[in-house]
Amino acid sequence: MRAFVVALALLGACASDEEDPGNRIVGVWALDLDDCYVVHAFDADSTYEIRMACDLSAGPDDLRVEGYGGYWHADGEELTLDPVQGTCPARTKQFTDMTTFRYGVSDDGSSLRFYSPSGAVDLDRVVRDGDSSSGGGSVITFGCYVDGAFEPRELERY
Repeated sequence: MRAFVVALALLGACASDEEDPGNRIVGVWALDLDDCYVVHAFDADSTYEIRMACDLSAGPDDLRVEGYGGYWHADGEELTLDPVQGTCPARTKQFTDMTTFRYGVSDDGSSLRFYSPSGAVDLDRVVRDGDSSSGGGSVITFGCYVDGAFEPRELERY
């Protein structure tokens, strides 16, 4: 349940989770790490958003979030992300540069796998089942994690 609440608060109403049968990556995907929670949203209009929260101690009511957005393009098993905005300065972190990598969606559509030379990571599809996507009154502070400390920052265009 924590994952569901955090995913909704991180994305709010900014992404559609309706799957386009022609492109199985469209939707909202979440990765729950030991110290961070990352949500990727891919829309049918080829835009994407990434939200990452690494200080979850206050729960979903007070989230400190890195945010990124841009355009995506899938070609066979390759996915390219071209960021155009973010809360961390351009070219300072992995989400701020154009990146192409292998990906795959499970047969049942429940997980999205990103491949890298060092391994793979699986994200789970977030299904809203008609629940509100408003975030439920959560306070979200955008910023950038620098050397383990959070610095509040607005989204900036690259």
